[in-house]
Amino acid sequence: MVRFKNRYVVMECLFLELPPEKDLKAISPHHILNQIRDSVVDNYGDCGYGCTAASLQGRIDKESPHVLVKYWNPMTRIFILRCSRDYADVVRTSSVFVRSLCKSECMFKTIYYGGSQSLPSE
Repeated sequence: MVRFKNRYVVMECLFLELPPEKDLKAISPHHILNQIRDSVVDNYGDCGYGCTAASLQGRIDKESPHVLVKYWNPMTRIFILRCSRDYADVVRTSSVFVRSLCKSECMFKTIYYGGSQSLPSE
């Protein structure tokens, strides 16, 4: 039996000007996912997108069978990405180039990158 090797990236969305609370609650994992997918296409082309789309795991609803945003908290603006180990660097480097989310200027800051969901103990 084959085991999927995943990587988890915990990121924070830093807004240049914090949008109103109702706009933050309107942001869904699909908005984040679409911005990262667009960034992958811009930086790595269709080949990069095809590789990462085939490796993405998880399912939130019927519209999007391969969703890599596992968790999103609009209050803390922290989310967790899950992707294949082989293409984790493609997703991480593409997320650096995301500059807007729902018409608000922002940037993504990596907090944790690893093979498990648990944060390392200090």
